[in-house]
Amino acid sequence: MRQLVDLLGGELTVNSIYTQGSVFTVTITQQTAGELPLGEFSPERFHADGKRGNHGGCLEAPGAHVLIVDDNSTNLLVTEKLLRRTRVITETADSGEMCLRLTLQTHYDVILMDHMMPGMDGIECLYALRSQAGGLCRETPVIVLTANVGREDEALYRSEEFDAYLQKPLDADKLEKTLLHVLPESLTSVRDAAAPQYRAGADVRARPKIPMLITKESVSDLPKALLKKLHIPVIPYKICTDKGEFDDGLEADGDVLFRCMPGTLKARSECPSVEEYEAFFAKQLSGAKTILHISMARHSSQGYDNACEAAKAFYNITVVDSRLLSSGQGLLVLDAAMLMKSAPLASPEDLKAELGSTENRSRRAFCWRTPSICTAADGSLSCSTASAVHSWCIR
Repeated sequence: MRQLVDLLGGELTVNSIYTQGSVFTVTITQQTAGELPLGEFSPERFHADGKRGNHGGCLEAPGAHVLIVDDNSTNLLVTEKLLRRTRVITETADSGEMCLRLTLQTHYDVILMDHMMPGMDGIECLYALRSQAGGLCRETPVIVLTANVGREDEALYRSEEFDAYLQKPLDADKLEKTLLHVLPESLTSVRDAAAPQYRAGADVRARPKIPMLITKESVSDLPKALLKKLHIPVIPYKICTDKGEFDDGLEADGDVLFRCMPGTLKARSECPSVEEYEAFFAKQLSGAKTILHISMARHSSQGYDNACEAAKAFYNITVVDSRLLSSGQGLLVLDAAMLMKSAPLASPEDLKAELGSTENRSRRAFCWRTPSICTAADGSLSCSTASAVHSWCIR
């Protein structure tokens, strides 16, 4: 595959997400032949073994009544056969006019309507159905069947208010999922253990990923409301005490060391492990194409090194050594958020370089009101009633 991509002048990248698998991406530069969109590409319609889909079947709807409208008798036969495993009740009509005669006599739960038919086509038949005097299917979902796959065709069917559209030749799995989406839930059931995923996937498009996400550690002091507003995910440090281990910012406040009573608690801060960083990055990459992670000063913690090691499992994560602690790191995170907002197409490397320049223009200071924190022989902190004042200035 690499040789073929190289011959085409392309680029091959891989994104391996811990415990989830790998995604290989091929990028090939091509000339633009026209400005019109080509339509929606459905990779699930093509498989390496040349077979289509998994025809094991999941949907059952024995009480559902489905009308198939198509002027081609072969298409009617094929669609009926594809629906056989769902146990739905099917009837057929070979024209729009015959469809309208049947809908005066019978209520159908779904109508599968061919678009291109002689005489009355599918769109004209839909209009007639919705306004049919005495018709029993004025509110029935109508799914258009079409060989047209362009984006303009999809826009046409949506504007004409079809409930869904399916491309010919029909794919059995996609047909079932679409029926599952439009049929009343009371008429359908799913046979296997994958029922929730099968039902949810009926008409749910993949949520587009944001271009870049900024992440940080819990040791930088930023209000939770601000983090939520700016959409900045946080990986917590551990606070290890003689009373147990707590997630900083989740199970314990970040200033837990300075709120304890004199002599009652020994505590130390511990950074996430490489595996915890990998799991955190993998989760965030489900909604983002790239990640810019801003870490606490490398000289003060193992966190930066662990984050860098975890980032090796991916191709799209950039780790920044903030060279700062606490509120200083928090300010750098805010700088990154503002830079990304002002330059949404900037790469993580561009932001990293700009952040280096920003950090060099700023100075942060930390002053203790009562410097009564001492270090024990085992490296832990014995805490008393100390409190901290943070200040900073921009040169």
